[in-house]
Amino acid sequence: MNITYTIQQFEPLQGIFVVAFKAEGAASEIALNIPLPLKDGAFLKGEELDDFIRQYAPVSSFEVGQLTSALDASEIQSLIPQGGEGIVERVQAELDAGLTQWVDSQIAKRPDGTPGYASVDSAIKYIDNTVFKQWAVEAVAIRDWNTRVWVTALSLLNEVLPQIAAGKAPPTLEEVIAKMPVFVWPEL
Repeated sequence: MNITYTIQQFEPLQGIFVVAFKAEGAASEIALNIPLPLKDGAFLKGEELDDFIRQYAPVSSFEVGQLTSALDASEIQSLIPQGGEGIVERVQAELDAGLTQWVDSQIAKRPDGTPGYASVDSAIKYIDNTVFKQWAVEAVAIRDWNTRVWVTALSLLNEVLPQIAAGKAPPTLEEVIAKMPVFVWPEL
């Protein structure tokens, strides 16, 4: 019995990749979320990577000897960033999208449960509002907090991108968010 696998996703900011294992002749495959193959913050290579993939294979469904001889980690090796190839741009794009979504989620609902704002862009349209002063105050607070978030994010990126380019694992989105300033709704 031959066992093959395919990489379905590689998500460095979420700290996982998804591997689908399938036995020859089987009607379905088994997809698993597997932690990133790291040791001391660097991506595994060669035999260490082979061993890492094997430890997560669904060995209860397959004979170990067949799995060991059939499993080849060359496919995943090509997806793991080597010397930062493309990973810096991907990390920047994923952090940008993830932080934007997180920022917007923080202002979507006020502490009293009433709706907030769909996005920072929609909130700052109220900065010069003279009809309802609270909205103007909130808009300024949101704009200023958003600026602090992105200054913090850029500082963090400048710190970690050289490490990522050298082959170190990127921080997860959760780790980045944990370093962001907290938004506090203003009161009049």
